[in-house]
Amino acid sequence: MTDEKYITFKREEFQEMIDDYKIVGSSKENVNKWARDHALRDSVVIRLKDEFAAAALHTYANSISVAARAIGMHAPTTSKRLSEIADYFHTQAVKSDDLAEHKLPD
Repeated sequence: MTDEKYITFKREEFQEMIDDYKIVGSSKENVNKWARDHALRDSVVIRLKDEFAAAALHTYANSISVAARAIGMHAPTTSKRLSEIADYFHTQAVKSDDLAEHKLPD
C-alpha cells in the first residue's frame, strides 16, 4: 500500500487555490506543485463505502467520547469540543452503516 491513491487538503486552502486566478489559470506543472506543497502529509482517507469503515469510525468516535468523558469537568471546553468531534465521526459511521453497497478496500 502507498499513500499515492488520494490527496487531501484543508478545504479553505483548496478554496484559496481555486480563487487565485494565477494558480487556476497556470500550467499543469504549477497546479501539481501547489498540490504537492499543500497536501496534508498526516492524513488518510477512509471511504464510507469501505467494508471496514463503519467499524473503524465507530471505534474512533467511541475512543474520542471516552476521552471527552474522562476529561469531563476538569476541562469542560475541551470535553465539549471532543464530544462534538466524536458526534461527527459517529454520524459518519452511521452513514457508512446505512449504505446499501459496500466494497473491500482497494
